[in-house]
Amino acid sequence: MCIFFFAVTFPQGEEWEMMEIKQIIPIIICSLVFMFSLTIGLKHWRSSKKHLAISINILPLIFLCVFTFKAIEELNYYAPFDKIEWNKSEYKDKNMTVTLLKNKKLIGLSRTEILNKLGDCNGKYDSQDTNTLDILSYSVQGGWQLIVYLEKGIVTQVKLKDPYSYF
Repeated sequence: MCIFFFAVTFPQGEEWEMMEIKQIIPIIICSLVFMFSLTIGLKHWRSSKKHLAISINILPLIFLCVFTFKAIEELNYYAPFDKIEWNKSEYKDKNMTVTLLKNKKLIGLSRTEILNKLGDCNGKYDSQDTNTLDILSYSVQGGWQLIVYLEKGIVTQVKLKDPYSYF
């Protein structure tokens, strides 16, 4: 159980990729526990203790199903980008944001193209020197932040972070 707690909690604000890993680790652990309980259950099944064999496997199977459905719900993110829908609210749609991030649609765009596509940002850091890093930030549903890093006016990196997540 200690391994499970350590594997699921990361002590800093997390990025989207880290959240995906956090969704998959419990499924892997529950699958291993279910396979172990299945082998024990088969031994009891063969020795005519069928009720015991079934009851040994029910709880691990329930946990495996719960974690799997939760991961499917959380990781099913695809939503096509719609500029009108994007600009409607202060907090941008998380599914659209993750789709932009995963498909790397913003990498290589200029600052002007980004502002035309995504609109005004919530926060930005503009360096005085044109050869250094600039940062644009957009608020996303669920407390996430879309952070766009520009180097020499071109997008080099895009991250989706939850700055307030510590556990």
